[in-house]
Amino acid sequence: MYAFEGEKGDERMQKMLVIGIGGFIGSNLRYWISYLVNSNFKSHNFWGTLTVNIIGCLIIGALMSYHLNMAEIESNMKILVVTGLLGALTTFSTFSFETVELIQDARMHLAVANVLMNVFFGLGAVFIGFEAVKRLA
Repeated sequence: MYAFEGEKGDERMQKMLVIGIGGFIGSNLRYWISYLVNSNFKSHNFWGTLTVNIIGCLIIGALMSYHLNMAEIESNMKILVVTGLLGALTTFSTFSFETVELIQDARMHLAVANVLMNVFFGLGAVFIGFEAVKRLA
């Protein structure tokens, strides 16, 4: 079933607006968090991406735990945060590009470290967010 199947035009427009608002917030957060983090690590720009990916994983872990263990999340709130905000905040394509750049610059040790940190810290952040909210239930 398609996401818009059975919805009226005004419902679709409302969802698109909500996603757009979340995307605006998420993309601005991504820019400013990355800027602030990368300004402290001038030699390697992947730290900002790593940071926003971990934050995004933590938020989605907590939100999904809340949804599964405590209460139904209102549809507009879910698409605002998950589709809009987190979709714009987390940056897997940027992570992939930065990893390829490190490989092309013959900095394989940093490329491997970048992949491992994004995967393990990201999974860890989802787990921590999930468990933290579950324990509050």
